[in-house]
Amino acid sequence: MFTNYSIKRMIPRLIVAAILVNVSFYICALAVDLSNLLGYNLAQLFGNFDIGGEGTTAPEGSLWTGIMSGLLVGAGIALLVIAIILAPSVLLAAGLVIMILVARKALIILLIAISPLAFVAYLLPNTEDLFKKWYKLFFALLMVFPIISVVFGASKLASTIL
Repeated sequence: MFTNYSIKRMIPRLIVAAILVNVSFYICALAVDLSNLLGYNLAQLFGNFDIGGEGTTAPEGSLWTGIMSGLLVGAGIALLVIAIILAPSVLLAAGLVIMILVARKALIILLIAISPLAFVAYLLPNTEDLFKKWYKLFFALLMVFPIISVVFGASKLASTIL
């Protein structure tokens, strides 16, 4: 049974629910844009380091030049053998990253579609757990791209240093 007090207490929640349902798409779109912007900027952050390659060089024909060229040839051959052995693993990892990003995009679209229901669930007394589950999944999916960007940016920086 509704009392005068419970109706007065529910009116602000209903007004907030009406507003949140109508702007839920824009709130989610803003969150996705911020996530993508963060991911792109983190990837560029690692790409903007200037690794100066200028140093002292050994004179032509010195013993040091011969040793270094032999080491570089050996390292090149070792890297080629490692690349041949690890090629299937690298292709599998790249395929998995692409699949994760595609699945992320599809799931984010679905979560945005049900976002009005999630915001209503937040405002209703016994359904806050549903909103928390929706929010945790939405936030985790939004963080996937920035995390992958950091990994790829850091590996690009490491390869530039090496």
